[in-house]
Amino acid sequence: MKILNLYIILLLLISSYAISQEKTASTSCFQLISGTIVDKNSDEIIKNATVKVFDGNNLIKTITSSSKGSFNIKVDCGKSYYLLVHKPEFNETKKSFTTSNASNIRVEVTLYLVSKNKLDCTEIFNGRVSDEFTNAPINGVTVEIRNTKNQLIATEITNTNGNYHFNLPCKQKYIVRYTKKGFIETTTEIKTTKTNKKIQRRDVTLHIKLCNQQVKGVVLDAKTQKPLKNITITILKDDIELKKIKTNNEGLFNSELKCGTNYTLQTKATDFQSEIKQITTSTENNKIENIEFQLYAIVNNNSSTEITTPKITKKPVIFNINPFNFEINSAEITEDIAIELDKIVGLLMINSTLKVTLNSYTDSRGPAKYNLNLSEARAQSMIAYVISKGVEASRVTGKGFGETNLRYDCTKEKGCTEYEHKQNKRNEFIFSQ
Repeated sequence: MKILNLYIILLLLISSYAISQEKTASTSCFQLISGTIVDKNSDEIIKNATVKVFDGNNLIKTITSSSKGSFNIKVDCGKSYYLLVHKPEFNETKKSFTTSNASNIRVEVTLYLVSKNKLDCTEIFNGRVSDEFTNAPINGVTVEIRNTKNQLIATEITNTNGNYHFNLPCKQKYIVRYTKKGFIETTTEIKTTKTNKKIQRRDVTLHIKLCNQQVKGVVLDAKTQKPLKNITITILKDDIELKKIKTNNEGLFNSELKCGTNYTLQTKATDFQSEIKQITTSTENNKIENIEFQLYAIVNNNSSTEITTPKITKKPVIFNINPFNFEINSAEITEDIAIELDKIVGLLMINSTLKVTLNSYTDSRGPAKYNLNLSEARAQSMIAYVISKGVEASRVTGKGFGETNLRYDCTKEKGCTEYEHKQNKRNEFIFSQ
């Protein structure tokens, strides 16, 4: 009987232990923490980093990140932990977390480490700006870097080779704006990478704007202020004749010219002295440039004038012809010039076989072609004046030589003095039989 009782008690103990083990097993709760360790600057994974797991102040586990920068930790449900990640060349980072009461779930985390020595990641962004049609580099283009909120980050101006250069933070989106007067604005978007000092190049072409201006003007008689019709106006650019236009019955003229360009306008008429004007059109499209010419009539025998012609006698007379110069940028026969030319007329009147050549020169200041045209206009004004006084046209010739045959060379290192410029700017009278 005693043996039976002991057997029953043993069975009860074994059954109770089994039930206890089943209950414990059914109430156990675990979670898997899967992590990745990443370089904050470059987004590159970090392998062989030490990961320590703490339960409060108690270190419960130490592991190392794999070659893929990953690690896995099995922890209890419903508890608070923190992870401490360490690698010598990086600053330590700490992350706290509390597990939920849900069993057998996987929680993914990313831990970022910041390098102790590595500078902030920057990317090199450069390129070249050129003309779309000629492929020539464009100097002076403003290149603006703006963020996605259109806030200005940086500005550069292209050099003579059309090049620009920026250092930009990594992993950012930017809007790049290229602008220059006379060209159509261009914008583009870029995204810097996560690699420090990587070079990203962007070559851009700009399309030139079609820009024209209207040059309008009037030609007037300088004395009467009446408009002059049928006056020929020659338009030149870079010493090349582009076109000829004429004034209408109201003395008006107009022509379409390109923006931002230097032009020379020269009048020509039979009964009026020539006049030259230089203009530079602006870079503003469709702007109107207004010009006014005031022309002086060439005085003939029947015209009244206050200028006195030297008295003609049968005996030879020697006239003292004083040097004279025209006004700047003018071919007008002024009263002072007329007095000296009248002395030449007197000489020709005394000797009917005498001929004269009237040459005009300028100094070397200003464009060579402009100076040549100006001197020719002055020579023709002198010729026309002498002929208007009754001298046969066959006896009067002349030519403008511009800045050729200079008395003083102004290309020397120190240039010319004002006196030397005046000596170069002269008029020449050559008499022959």
